[in-house]
Amino acid sequence: MDNFANRVGKVKSEINEFFFFFLVECNFAKAKAPALFCVEKNEVANGSERESILQFSGKMTSGKEKVRVTAEYRLCCATRSSIEKLESPVLLGPLDHITQNFTPITVVFVYHRSESLKEELVPLKRFQRSLERLLDYYPHLTGRIVVDEKDNTPQIEQLGAGGKLIEAKSSEPLEAFEAVGDDDEPASKPRLIVTNLPEGGNALLPSLAGINDPILSVQHTRFACGGVAIGMCIRHIICDASGFFQLIRDLSELYRQFPGCDNDNGSVQLSKPPHTHSYKAELHNMTSEERQEALKYQPTGFKLSPEAGKAEKETKSRTLSPTVVGRVLRFSSSELTALKTEANINNNGKPLSTFCSTAAHIWQSISRARARLREANSVVPIKAAQLLIPVDFRAQNQRDVPPQYFPNAVFSPVVSAPAAQLLDAPLSTVAAWIREGIQPQESIEMLKTVRWIAAQLDKRRVQPWYNYEQEGVFVTQWSKFDMYQGARFEVSPSLVAQPFTTSSLYDGLTYFMATEDQLKQSACSAGISSGSIDVSIALAEPIWTILDQDESFRRHRGW
Repeated sequence: MDNFANRVGKVKSEINEFFFFFLVECNFAKAKAPALFCVEKNEVANGSERESILQFSGKMTSGKEKVRVTAEYRLCCATRSSIEKLESPVLLGPLDHITQNFTPITVVFVYHRSESLKEELVPLKRFQRSLERLLDYYPHLTGRIVVDEKDNTPQIEQLGAGGKLIEAKSSEPLEAFEAVGDDDEPASKPRLIVTNLPEGGNALLPSLAGINDPILSVQHTRFACGGVAIGMCIRHIICDASGFFQLIRDLSELYRQFPGCDNDNGSVQLSKPPHTHSYKAELHNMTSEERQEALKYQPTGFKLSPEAGKAEKETKSRTLSPTVVGRVLRFSSSELTALKTEANINNNGKPLSTFCSTAAHIWQSISRARARLREANSVVPIKAAQLLIPVDFRAQNQRDVPPQYFPNAVFSPVVSAPAAQLLDAPLSTVAAWIREGIQPQESIEMLKTVRWIAAQLDKRRVQPWYNYEQEGVFVTQWSKFDMYQGARFEVSPSLVAQPFTTSSLYDGLTYFMATEDQLKQSACSAGISSGSIDVSIALAEPIWTILDQDESFRRHRGW
């Protein structure tokens, strides 16, 4: 354990605290979460054994009894020439560089076997062939992330090393994990909830135990009822959420072209091939003159963190945080509509969207609960409240970003407001702050920012203009993506969810997730969430206690 503790200490000197838990993430400990999921940060900080890092509220049950790994396969391109077309190393772009190498995107897709389906649901061999054909279009996913020692720039080497496919089985039917949610309407039918799945869904994800693991790992789990769960894990440094769900759409499109295992790979093709070359990756080779010119610009959205030695000294002086608990809150369509209506009552400007209204409500509610806790503990109030929201500039019609763009294309603006003003402001005011804070950046300013990132001699130090020393809220809108219809194999998924892991259990981290209501939408409106959403929030346990007693938090729920 001494070696493990030393390794953690070294890593903490290299990255900021927000990304620290990504290093020890991904399935170190396993237990079933009946409703909540939590992590003791001090367990990680003290270098405890893996089995004690993840803890659940409620009765602890070993997930190993529910899911058993039976085989592991190496994933390679179906056609060798796919890799031969790439130059090694594969260079990433500046927008990839600002995403930590260790951060994974982890999502579970769960499929019920319909009674009308006579054949096996998502047979493994057909699924494996689809993945291999997918890698023909994404051959760089067969490599490994390697960090250039000169400027700590990540790049992809060892092309052809392969991805990973795990085969697993569960002794339980999917119905064993269904329940009526606390936020469901009265008399609702039981449904799948991610925190009820084996180990809170973590048992359905491939293990990602080290930084030398494959870029892409997949787990195929078959349940006793014939249902199937597909757990996907990909390095966030390779793509963002938009790219991830594009990858899933491409996989399902290829899979549906493999009705049997005798199809020729050449006849199985994507209708819209992906663009995998990272935006402005060529800036890696800028001249010294170009670097000096780029560094003259100071972007408004980014700053440089302290150097490694100073960061380590500051980290040691911080006090450890309390237990962080993850919950999934379902906001119905009517509740979302009511929040939007409330936000627009006193709004004299451009109409405020459902996202801005809901994000404002979450930000304000959490900030009020934290203020009450500080007051109860006689702690000095904070002066500024912060909200970080990733913004996808694909939707901003940036001419340099082609269609089907797969790599990262996200900036993360920070909305800041006086804390005292946030607590008492009308919802319309807070929502307007958010709307203004996420406005598109001018193309020339964005390009200067990208060049500034590329010119940095140590890419690890680039971070959003956010004060990690203070509490904040992070809201990510995944509900805008085609999470359900785009993931159809023989049937569409019954649940698409991101299990709570140590990386997502960061105090204030919030995801807006689409629900099965997305399946009721027409194909032309796919990705536009008009139904309910699941709001996955990780908060310090004392904050949940206050929110549970706050009647205004769910004032529009209706029951």
